[in-house]
Amino acid sequence: MKANLLKIFIVLILISIFSLNFYSSKSHPDNLTQNKIQFFKFDGSSNFIGRLNLWYFFAKKNNWNNAAKFESDLNQIQIFKLNNQPEKLSQKIAELKSKKNKDVQDYLSLAKTQSILGLNQDAIESIKQAHQLDPIRSDLDQLFYSVTQ
Repeated sequence: MKANLLKIFIVLILISIFSLNFYSSKSHPDNLTQNKIQFFKFDGSSNFIGRLNLWYFFAKKNNWNNAAKFESDLNQIQIFKLNNQPEKLSQKIAELKSKKNKDVQDYLSLAKTQSILGLNQDAIESIKQAHQLDPIRSDLDQLFYSVTQ
């Protein structure tokens, strides 16, 4: 009798845990789960958006290996990769640094790229270089004084 009551009690606890988990996942699904559900839908546009969202989810977390798994049908992501993937950003910095006769825009682009990579001191130096080239430009002047104080 006690063994049967214990079994019933355990089954009720398991059912309540399962129900709570199911309710929680349906009422507050996380982004990854929503994107996976959309990715596995059969209509083409939902599948594409799901694939794009999954790629974006992993790319924003800097998990480029998993993001690459979703790239096969996504031709539009090259610009995002150029502006966010560390290897591409490092290439961009190298290209900008090697450029002779850099203008203000080159230094600002260099500062932005360095900042994305967390190279804050290098970014400040690039902003200083840009400010030296054009000290009367108001937006550049504000940027210069906001980072040098």
